[in-house]
Amino acid sequence: MFRTSGKKLGKITDAQQTVDEIRDIFSLSPLTQPIGEPATGSEQQEIEAGKQRTAQHGLLAGWLEFRGIVVFVVGLGLLLSI
Repeated sequence: MFRTSGKKLGKITDAQQTVDEIRDIFSLSPLTQPIGEPATGSEQQEIEAGKQRTAQHGLLAGWLEFRGIVVFVVGLGLLLSI
């Protein structure tokens, strides 16, 4: 029922993979571990915000699709009753 943009989901997935790769690289050495989180923290927050917006848009699209179908059926019923 929900339609989300594949382009947006792809960008979010790509960004998450990049952040995960950076964190993995920084976690290889005890000296670089403290750098990984601050280096990727703001990007991770943006990714989470993007995921939330995408979910909200999906819910809105589903709601509007349902309402559109209801309006169409009611309009068709009114047209046929004339």
